[in-house]
Amino acid sequence: MTLIDRQELNLEADLPGYPDLVKSLACWQAWRADAPAPSWTSVNMIDLPARLIRSTIVVDVIDAGRDLRFRFWGSALVELYDAELTGKLFSEVSDKLFGGLPHAQYQQAIDTIVPSLFRVSIRRPNDIIANRLNLRLPIAGDDGTVDKVMTVVEIQELQAPTGGRLDGQQSTGIH
Repeated sequence: MTLIDRQELNLEADLPGYPDLVKSLACWQAWRADAPAPSWTSVNMIDLPARLIRSTIVVDVIDAGRDLRFRFWGSALVELYDAELTGKLFSEVSDKLFGGLPHAQYQQAIDTIVPSLFRVSIRRPNDIIANRLNLRLPIAGDDGTVDKVMTVVEIQELQAPTGGRLDGQQSTGIH
């Protein structure tokens, strides 16, 4: 995988264009009620839009974010990255699969206890470009600190290196 581009988006301005991510954020807000972030026992992933559960990630925070362990790595991401990461440490796979960059996104969720939205474009080994939107959602432990981060991933499109769609259709997830 080669990282092509990464940028943080404005949650309020950019999220409304992605209805399933809006629904995902609404789930997180309902789970948290009046708390800064929901507890893991409040989270019910089945509440998320069904098509996005396959592209959701949950990481356990280790030592305030020094490392992360993939608790859940959706099957659509297995297809996209050709790798099953459930149970693996972020430090073991980060450079190879992500160029080391997403750690700062996770750390931001850990430190601020606020959702964030990122756009990431990657070139897969077969030269197909995948554009992803990552909605990072902090999950709090019993002590109120973030001990997990859920990322709901909207795979916008898979496109040929020339910029044309592979399937000629509008994006709805993995193609």
